[in-house]
Amino acid sequence: MRIKNKVINTKFEIKKSKSLKKFKIQMTEIQNIIVLKVLVI
Repeated sequence: MRIKNKVINTKFEIKKSKSLKKFKIQMTEIQNIIVLKVLVI
């Protein structure tokens, strides 16, 4: 039972870190777009 929980937790952590990376990439893209717009204006 405990091992199963650990595996589930690990999978969840991996998913979390992947979505975090995606989120960070999106944030930097958004920041870049904002900077570009400011530069253009």
